[in-house]
Amino acid sequence: MTRVSECLFIGVVRRFTVRGTARLQGMPDTFLPSGSWSQALRQLGNAVPALLAEVARRWIARNLAQRTRNQQFLTDRERIAR
Repeated sequence: MTRVSECLFIGVVRRFTVRGTARLQGMPDTFLPSGSWSQALRQLGNAVPALLAEVARRWIARNLAQRTRNQQFLTDRERIAR
């Protein structure tokens, strides 16, 4: 026997809800973008997921620190060469 829940979505495209899209982005349930449904989905589509932003921040910080250490090393070598 077929359940009612199986019949409801046969041949029907289920759209994302604003809350579901925000959850996919890793945002808390308390976050609700403003505006209409399409404006809210555009805001969420243009957003950078928080976890991706954190990984990018760490990568940039690590590379800047390494670059600073390398520049300091080159400066020290120049002083020694004189």
